[in-house]
Amino acid sequence: MLLTKVTLSNYGVYRDKNEFDFRCDLDKPVILCGGANGAGKTTLFESILLCLYGISFFDKKPTQYCNYHFLPIYVLANLVRDKKPLYN
Repeated sequence: MLLTKVTLSNYGVYRDKNEFDFRCDLDKPVILCGGANGAGKTTLFESILLCLYGISFFDKKPTQYCNYHFLPIYVLANLVRDKKPLYN
């Protein structure tokens, strides 16, 4: 199973729609995630755990990551196996 893309909206520091492309190839087989403190690195990985396991790594409720209480949180992880989408 490979994680190919994560889409976040109004989750943690990510306002509106943010897409992260995790596809790699033989020329670029490694993906690095870096940034300043508070940039959202941990929040990105937390969102992946939320999609995979349905629970928070830090024992927080998902709504605690919402930027505004009136905006819906949107977290989507695209997974593939044998070059086919795992979920539609």
